Order: sequence, then C-alpha cells, then structure tokens
Amino acid sequence: WLVSPHSGTFNGNVRDIEVDSNGDVFVLGRECEGDPVANPSVGEEDACTVLLHKLSATDGAILMTRRFPFLYHAYEMALDEASGMIFFSSSMLNGARSDDDGFECDNSVVPGQVCAATVATDLEGNIIWARILHQTGIYGYFTGGIELAHASDGPYIYATYEETLDSLDRGTPYPVCINDATGVKTPVYEISMDMLITECPEGSTYHNSTSEQALPAKAANTGAICAGPTAMSCAMKLHKFTGLPIFGTSIAAARAVGTSPDGMLIAGSYYSEAFSWAEKMAQTSLLTGGESSVSYQALIDKDTGRGVYVQALANPTGWAQTYASATDPEGNFYVVIGHNSNEMYGNDFDLILPFTPKQGYATKQLLVEKYSTGEGGASFVPSCVESCVDINDANIIKQGYCYISHLCYQNGDTFARSTGEVCPACDADVNQKEATEPAGCLEDGETLVPTSSVQEEGPPSPSMTTSSEDTTDSLPTSSPVSKTNLGTGAKVGIAIGSFAGAL
Repeated sequence: WLVSPHSGTFNGNVRDIEVDSNGDVFVLGRECEGDPVANPSVGEEDACTVLLHKLSATDGAILMTRRFPFLYHAYEMALDEASGMIFFSSSMLNGARSDDDGFECDNSVVPGQVCAATVATDLEGNIIWARILHQTGIYGYFTGGIELAHASDGPYIYATYEETLDSLDRGTPYPVCINDATGVKTPVYEISMDMLITECPEGSTYHNSTSEQALPAKAANTGAICAGPTAMSCAMKLHKFTGLPIFGTSIAAARAVGTSPDGMLIAGSYYSEAFSWAEKMAQTSLLTGGESSVSYQALIDKDTGRGVYVQALANPTGWAQTYASATDPEGNFYVVIGHNSNEMYGNDFDLILPFTPKQGYATKQLLVEKYSTGEGGASFVPSCVESCVDINDANIIKQGYCYISHLCYQNGDTFARSTGEVCPACDADVNQKEATEPAGCLEDGETLVPTSSVQEEGPPSPSMTTSSEDTTDSLPTSSPVSKTNLGTGAKVGIAIGSFAGAL
C-alpha cells in the first residue's frame, strides 16, 4: 500500500517511522499549510504543526492522528511497546505553549530563539510528559536524536540536540501522591522509577501533571544542565516514565546517538574551533589553509554523564559531516561520515587514510565505520583471509582473492571502491598481496597508490581513553584505527567510497 498521512506546503515532511509487533506503523512529521515563500504575509510561526500518525499494517489506513500545534519541527522517534510509550524529539518556537499539558517555550536566555522539546506520549499520542531546553539556533532547524537506553541501564532514554544552553528542569510538572492524613506531597519518581505511576499507594491520592497540586519542573532541582558554549550540543539522559533529567552533558555538534551497555554513544562533526583543533594542527604543520574539520565518536558514561573517550578523524582543509548511526544487538556502533578531503588524520595527527583523487575533481570521501563497544575488543579476521597469522606477509589468503593494503578484493576487482580508479587491483593468480598494473592503465605521470582502510600496526597508545576528569574538550592522542584489542570503543574497520561530485 501507499498512503499520504498528511500533506501541505512549505517544508511539510515525514521525518521518522517505527513499526510495532503487529506491523502497524507510527509516522512522525509536520504539516505546513501556508507558504511564506509564495506569500510573504504568511509567517513561518503560523505555518507548521507536528503530527503523529498510526497506520494500519494491512492497508495503511490512518488509525490515529495526533496534532501538536505548539511544536514546530519534528526530528526522531523511539517506540517502546513494552511500556506503551512513544518518545520523540522536536522543537518549539519562542512563545509557543501547550495549555492542556502545562509547558511552554519561554526562551529568556536567548530571546527570540527556540526550544528543544523531548516529548513522551502513550500509544494513542496523548502527552505524558515533555522536557524543554533552550536552543540558541535560529528557527530550530537543528537536529535532535533520541534512543531508548540499554536494558542494563534501566528505564531511561538518551536524547541529543544541537546548539543548546541552560537547565533541563523545564517542561511539564510532575504527578504527585498526597498523603491523605498528613498532606505530604511526594513526586511519583520518588515512589518508583520502574513503572509509569497513575495510582498512588493506599492512603494517598494521585494528582496528575496538569493538577494544581503537581510539582513544577523547576522544583525537581536536579542540577542537570547543558551550559557549554552556544555552538555546543546537549547529550541528556531522562527517566522515561516521568522525564526527570538524570544528567546533561555539553558536547560538540552531536549528529547521531546510539545505545550501549556502558552508556550513550555519540557521533558528530565540527569545525576545529570547538576543541582548539586548529591550534593543535598548526603545531604539527598540518593546517595549510582554511578550516580543519573533525568527525568523532565518543562514549558518555551512563551513570555520571562524563566523557569516557573520544576518537576522531580530521582533515586539514575540507568539511566533515556525520550522517547517521546504528547499533547492533552486541552493542557495536556503526557511523556513516563524509570528508571533503584527500587525506585524513587520526587522534595523534598521523596520516591514516590517504586517497588518490580522480584527476580533475575534488574528491569527497564517504566512509562507514564500525566500532566494537563490547568486551573483548576489536580483533577480527578480514573476509578474504583464511588465517590471520600476523600483520605482515604470513597471512593465508583465500583462493580467488587479494589482500592489498588491508583491503579485500576479488579476482579482477578494480580500485574503484577505494580510490575511484578503474585500474585492475587484484590478479590472484599473479600476486595476492600486491596490486597488479597492466601497461597503459594509468596516464603518463600518474602513480598507483592503493588505499589503506584499516591500519593494523601495533597496540594503541595508553592515552586512548581520557580520565574521568576529562570530557570531550580534550582529545586523546592515539590512532583510532587498529586491529589490536582496544577494549571499549575500538574501531575495527572502515569501508571507503570515493567519488567525484557532491555526496
């Protein structure tokens, strides 16, 4: 089936999708009725509203639509069937409010700007709680990621927003139980953190979040705050049943969030100023002009919110972008990144990924990274290697394959997947460990430089992980690519795509 759950003009969209165990589909997006481009008298503030739909598994029929006219942008969604809840990230324009649910965007820190809104609903789209955070970016075009915490962490969610500032103690009030005899008021998160409480113990009366007796969000006084520079992102941990903030951590330009048993996995990208990267690059004579850019992967401790480690890939002159991430059941973390450069550097400023650009083009590199986050580290055997003896020439390579500069090629493969060149790479009958180059493939003056995707030399520096006193404003100094067991966060491989033109 093919259905249109909502329509409209000017930036209407569908942003995320989840499927439940029955095959019914939840869709998050926004509908925009006006068109400020065609009709300047229609302001963006009046044009858009966030929508949540439920569609039938059998024919796509709309089973439920919930409109949130006080929300402006929709970003990502997480479905928790076991708890009967949906969580999504969104934004609000300054001054927007939900009278029925008791929260608003009153951005007094940066007047005229927007707020990030993390919202929890039941499976019918009724709001259970919302947690509000001031943003410093214009119009709220900045992405927000959201994921359920790992089961071993407990009943929590992780969320990230770009360009944020201020306390997390804003949003809907907390339901309370009031003792019938003494009148003592107890917020439900002090009664139990393990369930959604809608009834109180005997001898107490329940008051929901819209009651005058409810506890104001600021009265929780959790101390959770994201107070970094205005260009920083906020990585937060919230109690899924009440939205109680557990911690907030400022971190550079978080673009994707994942879940592991150890805590929150963050992937992002930023220009050098965020961590004084330009100064460090200049000290090593690598910064030759323009702005250097960095893509990174980091772990935030699930209990403290402190940075555990950060690993980075930098280029000295181009841009870097983190597009998406995913985790698997074993806790490994996968990140898709792009770099507009023909060379990249690791945490210790060693050149780890040289690329051969296609002649006449500025090559942009697409990379897929895999990080091993589970115990046991990152040891692996490449798919074309029969037995992994050492990092040199003693490895036994499967028949019909070549293993060249740490990449596997089938017989007859070219270098197109690694450098963009169409020259043959693998002639397994001639040499399984070195590239073969027939006469006339390359033009005069060109040289064949195979691309290395995984550096497999030696153990990492002990400075791979930062101390608990360090957050991600101080980069560690070891190469992020190694076959050796690095423990948590070890990068186990990079797949490389190289092509001319825009990504």
